[in-house]
Amino acid sequence: MAIDPDFCGSKPRIIGTIMPVATIAKMYLEMGESLEEIASEYHLSKAAVYAAM
Repeated sequence: MAIDPDFCGSKPRIIGTIMPVATIAKMYLEMGESLEEIASEYHLSKAAVYAAM
């Protein structure tokens, strides 16, 4: 995870992307997507998605 004032309004994101951790959490917790689906759909490593949760 990374926090950078130049990306995502200083909110935590996956390193090397502009994918906010909060977006992953929402997809998983509120929309019911599996972590594997999120990783595949957004071309993220499973390790990064699991770390975000």
